[in-house]
Amino acid sequence: MNNENTSSLEVSILSTFLYKSFLLIGGINILLKINKADIIISSIVGFLLGAIILFLFTKIGKILPEYNIFEKIDHLFSKNISRIIKILLLIPVLIFCSYSLYSLSLFVQFALLSNVDILPISILIMSSVYYVSKKGINTLTKTSLICFLIFIILEAISIMFSLTNVNSLKILPLFESNLQQTLYSSFIYIILIISPLFLLLIIPKAKINHNEKLTKYIKIFYIISGLYIFFNFILVLSIIDSKLLLLVNYPELFILSKISLLNFFDRMENILVFKLIFDSFFLISLSIIYISSGLFTLIKRKFFYKYTQIIIMLIVLLISNLFNIEFLLIPSLIMFILVNTFILLS
Repeated sequence: MNNENTSSLEVSILSTFLYKSFLLIGGINILLKINKADIIISSIVGFLLGAIILFLFTKIGKILPEYNIFEKIDHLFSKNISRIIKILLLIPVLIFCSYSLYSLSLFVQFALLSNVDILPISILIMSSVYYVSKKGINTLTKTSLICFLIFIILEAISIMFSLTNVNSLKILPLFESNLQQTLYSSFIYIILIISPLFLLLIIPKAKINHNEKLTKYIKIFYIISGLYIFFNFILVLSIIDSKLLLLVNYPELFILSKISLLNFFDRMENILVFKLIFDSFFLISLSIIYISSGLFTLIKRKFFYKYTQIIIMLIVLLISNLFNIEFLLIPSLIMFILVNTFILLS
């Protein structure tokens, strides 16, 4: 994997898509079921507490910076223990990658291709993922930079033409949830936004241009992403009543459907919806690279190396389309953080 031309800014921009990857498609509904309009409070608490786990991420990156996470494990642990740790890292990534593919396929079907079955949509998505992931991290980070610029434009259009539907009174009442619900919702918020960030440990820090700036950029884009999510929640709640939100599968899509540019593009959401697709696409792509790299350190066979990503994508396709793994999402994300924390503490 060639990371020589990957810059710290590009890696940090990629992190913004990872922060949002589980939250805006489906994640907001998980939080709403816990404490409704008080997700605004949960996002603030979760953002502040999430900085602790962000600190763990930056610390792991500094350990043996010339190696990726799997190479670090080989140097830090004995052969048998390293194999176990790698497996414990790969299982949750496989689970939440499969979940993300299914969620994204379902979203695309709902938003754009209502007459197409889930499987063909999943295959189409994975074909795009394969094209990007086989090129390596360098291509993925540069693609994220281009998509980030497109995202800014689409988001600016979305906000501009959504403001006419805003009613700040719909946010009220706040503080209806008890302390336990708020803390639990904040915990889920942290898990959803921070866990995917650890996928970036597949990139050796020493092979990132201007890596001395990486920690600073990661923190800056964490703050930017946190503020974006916070204001996104406010926008959603001020347009759709919190009780109605529980009945809406995709709140952001519901809002986008109300947008019409001067009555010229009556289905403008078909274009704007792509800003929601970017997050999951980059999560799946990076997960495929992560799993492929990890498996190759476990199964060092030339044939397997050549077809690793294709094999992994076929497995992800099968899991996402044959099994209901939604209930495994949060446990897998927690497990992923805990195993990474164990590596740091060791």
